[in-house]
Amino acid sequence: MADPIRLVLVTPEIPANTGNIYFVCGSCIRKMDAQTNVVTLAGVFSQSQPAFANGPGYLARFNNASGGCFSQGMIFVADSGNNRIRNLAFNPQSQVVPPATLSTWGGTMLSNITRIAVPQPDIVARGSGDYWSKADLRIALILNRQWTSTHFTGSYPHSIVVLDSSGNVNTSLQTALENFIFQTPATSSSQFSNTRPLFYSDVPTVGTTNPAACPNCTNATPWGCTSALTGNANGLSACYSRAFPTAYDSSGNQQLSPDQRVYASVMNWPGKSPFTTKPADTDPRRGGFYNWREGQWTYMLNINVRDLLQWNIDQGSPFFSKSDTTDGGIVLYATVYDANNPSANSSGGFGFGVRAFGSQTLPFPSLSSLGNDPTGITVATDRPIYVLGDYNAPPGAGGVYTPANLWQPASMVGDAMNVMSNNYFSANAVAGTCINDCQSNRSLGDASRAALTTTINAAFLAGVDSTTTGNYNGGLENYPRFHENWSGLTFNYLGSFVSLGTPQTVTGAWCGTGGSYTGAPLTKSGCNIYNPPTRVWNFDPNFQNVAYLPPLTPRFVYVQQIRFTESFQ
Repeated sequence: MADPIRLVLVTPEIPANTGNIYFVCGSCIRKMDAQTNVVTLAGVFSQSQPAFANGPGYLARFNNASGGCFSQGMIFVADSGNNRIRNLAFNPQSQVVPPATLSTWGGTMLSNITRIAVPQPDIVARGSGDYWSKADLRIALILNRQWTSTHFTGSYPHSIVVLDSSGNVNTSLQTALENFIFQTPATSSSQFSNTRPLFYSDVPTVGTTNPAACPNCTNATPWGCTSALTGNANGLSACYSRAFPTAYDSSGNQQLSPDQRVYASVMNWPGKSPFTTKPADTDPRRGGFYNWREGQWTYMLNINVRDLLQWNIDQGSPFFSKSDTTDGGIVLYATVYDANNPSANSSGGFGFGVRAFGSQTLPFPSLSSLGNDPTGITVATDRPIYVLGDYNAPPGAGGVYTPANLWQPASMVGDAMNVMSNNYFSANAVAGTCINDCQSNRSLGDASRAALTTTINAAFLAGVDSTTTGNYNGGLENYPRFHENWSGLTFNYLGSFVSLGTPQTVTGAWCGTGGSYTGAPLTKSGCNIYNPPTRVWNFDPNFQNVAYLPPLTPRFVYVQQIRFTESFQ
């Protein structure tokens, strides 16, 4: 049975203890605060364990403690069964433990450790965040910064550049980057055979439907072109769809509706069997992506991470050491901003994003050459991040993803996490399918927006909306955002979800599933964003090995409690 209360002590003379009541209970000393919370300060609350022991409260033992008093900030207890007067110190003074003493504690206590903190959104801030400052390579799409190069004639209105930690163009690495963009053959994966390994998605612009002005868009109907984006190596105009014509301006140019976007020389071509694409593979521009949740077109920096890693190995590591394990491995930072307003989160009403694609495998040196500590890669951005297609899911692994099966420690870090399926860039050019985002603003029920089963193995660190009154954030199952019709299809995921707080650059609320869109007239019904996949998700057990954590993984420190005392100020 429980100890009977032998003595009640009330302590108005100690200001910090005002409202507290102390109980001497035979085998323990207990405290009740003003909110009636009761804790045991010393001893064990059980009459069956009379004994004697000094030490921290949870180790102390009493035998029939029956009286006590306060004096000089301490409780003095009459431990009758042990024939002793004992005291509980309330105000132990802080002590500085010298390093020599720490060393005798067998590593149970550490000194000079970094303060533990939950990751905040500014951890990915351009110019100041940890992922920026510690990145091995920083790539930026800078809008309204003219781009000229020996790799193409004329110029492009926006630039893809390598930046140093101060935000300036790294001229030596810029040469390597342009060689990678323009000289590397299109990725060997047939799915992405019509893209550059690094390119940007443009947004709608003004064009013309005059056939004489579009000599390279000879299958004119229903296509048009714009001379505003000429300047690629082949001198081709940029062609675009005009399936839903709208008004013309005073010069006879057609103003593009939301159903029409630029395809800068590489596009699905009507009137041919099978569908083919235009040449000019060296053009670093592609069609625009429409984000239904945000209700805006998006300037997107697209990176084939697999090709980047492989090219860096093949070319003698111009970007970073192929075996670098500093901070856990390779950190790739990517961003998009407007040179005219670098701090803005959009440009002309168009959003920003970074997308990794074509990276089912992540090439690194052999595991044995790295001492069984795989290098790994983290892709980080201050913008919403998109992962397109299988990522870090080597074929032949049979669903067992370990370093021995070419799995790599990987993470994706961004302001919001977006997942796109293997079907999004489709090379199977048949009627109704697209490449390069042309399906993005079609109806959810359109065949081109159907997803395919996709597997991603990477930790996700991103912002997540808060659920407030009248604003449900979609729950954990919608932490990664979807943009396709996944009905009946599976999204396989191994990794870990980490919240970086509320997104800083996107504001679109979770709308729900379903919906449709018609183009004549332009009418949206419901959300028209996505239908959910079958989610086969699990924590990646590889992350239980500290050597297998992705680069720059936020770490927590384990602290072993060896003493607990209550201190009153």
